[in-house]
Amino acid sequence: MNKKQSVIILTLMAAITTFAATSFYLKLNNEEGKVYLGHLKYYKNTLNNTAYFSGPTSCGNLSYIDKSEFPQELLNNYKKINGRGSKPISLGALEGFFNIVSLEDAKLIHKNEEQLLRHSNKNLVRLSRVAFNKKESEALFCLEPLKRGYLIYMVKEKNEWKLSKGKKAWGH
Repeated sequence: MNKKQSVIILTLMAAITTFAATSFYLKLNNEEGKVYLGHLKYYKNTLNNTAYFSGPTSCGNLSYIDKSEFPQELLNNYKKINGRGSKPISLGALEGFFNIVSLEDAKLIHKNEEQLLRHSNKNLVRLSRVAFNKKESEALFCLEPLKRGYLIYMVKEKNEWKLSKGKKAWGH
């Protein structure tokens, strides 16, 4: 193999890797959006003055829940995807259905949340990243209105996300 062929092969491999990573990211975001919609659709008409933003969160370190009530695989995946260094995602899937905070503003909130959220009188609700089981038939995320958090467990039935259980994870 000559140098030109090596460069072509490496370029193709990089393009394939980029495409696969982008496809996975878009699929993940799309499926995360479907999970959020599966839960929030019941509140559409009651939360008009609420804005949602994405933000990885430990959900109060899950301190108030009995961890045996949720599949261990989901809890482990939840901790991974919402761990230190995780970033907010776009909530574009909710656009048109709910008031959402732009990804850029969510990043600012994530970076400066102590100053912004503790002194806010706005109805801001954080949606954690969604953890899935291997089959993507179960999902777990944290919904955090100010000063409290709820762990939301969803199951996929007939290609639709349904609430299975919601538990207070922390707060007043």
